Amino acid sequence: MLSLFVSKALAVVLLCGSAVSKRVELDWNIEYMLANPNGLNERRVIGVNGKWPLPEVHVNLGDKLVIHAHNKLDEATSLHTHGFFQNGTNFYDGAAGITECGIAPNSSYTYEMNVEQTGTYWIHSHYRAQFVDGLRTVLVSHPAREAYRYDEDVTLMLEAWYHRESEEISEQLLSTSERVRTAPFLPHMLINSAGGADLNRTKIKMTAGKTYRLRLVNVSGTGMVRFGIEDHVLSVIEVDGVDTEIKQVNSMQLSAGQRVSVLVTAKPSAQANYVFHADIFTDIQSGVARAVLPFQGIVEYSAAAPLRNTTGSSTTLDWEFSQDIDLVPLEKLPAPGVHKWVPLEVHTAVFDDRREHLAFNNRTFQPPTVPSLVTALTTGYQAYYPDVYGFKTNPVILDPLEDVEVALFNLDVNSHPFHLHGHNFFIMVR
Repeated sequence: MLSLFVSKALAVVLLCGSAVSKRVELDWNIEYMLANPNGLNERRVIGVNGKWPLPEVHVNLGDKLVIHAHNKLDEATSLHTHGFFQNGTNFYDGAAGITECGIAPNSSYTYEMNVEQTGTYWIHSHYRAQFVDGLRTVLVSHPAREAYRYDEDVTLMLEAWYHRESEEISEQLLSTSERVRTAPFLPHMLINSAGGADLNRTKIKMTAGKTYRLRLVNVSGTGMVRFGIEDHVLSVIEVDGVDTEIKQVNSMQLSAGQRVSVLVTAKPSAQANYVFHADIFTDIQSGVARAVLPFQGIVEYSAAAPLRNTTGSSTTLDWEFSQDIDLVPLEKLPAPGVHKWVPLEVHTAVFDDRREHLAFNNRTFQPPTVPSLVTALTTGYQAYYPDVYGFKTNPVILDPLEDVEVALFNLDVNSHPFHLHGHNFFIMVR
C-alpha cells in the first residue's frame, strides 16, 4: 500500500533574480516523418517542423511558455507539459478528453502557461499513445540560482522504443484473444532518440575533474529503466521537479514518465573510459526483475583511452533498489490534515468485453464525450454528481482546497507507477 496526502492548496513562490522574464514562443507543425533511430528498423514517427527528435525546450522561472500547435496528422492530438501544475491554466494541461477535446486534424491550438516551477519536465502528446511514436521532448525550467553547483548540464532521455506504432501495439494488448494479447514484443533502448550497436551514437562525454548534472528522463510508454555508470557514484538531487537532499547511489531506477537529476563527478584523470548501463526492466515485483533487456554505452573521457568494464562478462550492474520514500526534499513542509480518504485498489483483469484492462476499484475508465473540465464548469450544482461526467468515467469529486489522503493498493502481479496531474504529494506510508 502507498498512502499519500494531496493538498489542493498549492503555494507557488516566485523567486526574484537577475534574469528578466521573457515570452518563450514556439511554433510547432506536428507531422508524420520516417526515422530509424537504432539503425534496425525504419518506421513512421511524429515530429515537429520536419524534425525528429524534437528539440529540447529551456525556460527560466517567471517566463511565459507559449506553444502554437498545428496538427498535420490524420487524427487528433494534444500537448501535455508533464509535471507543470497549471494552477489557473488547467485548460492548457493537454489531457485530451479531460481538460480539452484534442486538436482536430488540420486545426491549431495555442497553449500558454506561466513558468512557476523549476526542474526537469517533459512535453508530450496526451492523445492515445502518440508519445510512444515520438511526440515528446524534454523541458528544463531554470531557477535564478541552482540549489547545487555543477560544471555542465546534460540531458539523457531514456526510452524503451518499439519498432511498431503505438496503435498496433494497443490493438494487440486489447485483443480478445489471449494468444494474441500475450504474444511477446520487445522494446529497444534509445538514449536521446538514438540506439543500436554503434556506441558512438549514445556515448556520454566527460572531462576529468568536472561535475555533471545528468537529467534522466524516462519517456517510455512502459518499462522501468535502471541507469548507472560503472565505478562512478550518482548523487540524487532532484526528483520530478523537487530538489532533494543529496542521496548517493550506484544506480537509479526511473518509472515511465519519471525524471531524476543526479550529480556525477568525473574521475581526476582521463586514463580510461567507462561503461554506463541503461537497462529496461519490463516489470519489477518485490525487487526482482522479471525481464531484463540490457543496454550498455560508453562514458568517454578520451577517444584514445581504453575501456574499463568492471562487470567483465556480466550484462548489468549490481543494481540497488533504492526507495523514493528515502529521499528528503530540500524544502520541508508539514503534511496537511485529512478531509477525505480515497482508497484505490489497482488490478488487471479480463472484463465483460473479453479484453484485459487495468482498473481502479474494479472499474475501468472510458473517456467522456465532453471534457471533464467543461462539465465541471458548466453544470452548476450537478457537477457534484459523478454520473454527470459520463459513463465509466468514475470521478472522485472534491471540494476546493480540500486535503485528501489517497491510499493505493496494488493488487496486480505487475508494478505500476502513478502520476497525478497538477499536484505534488506527501508520501506517508509505504
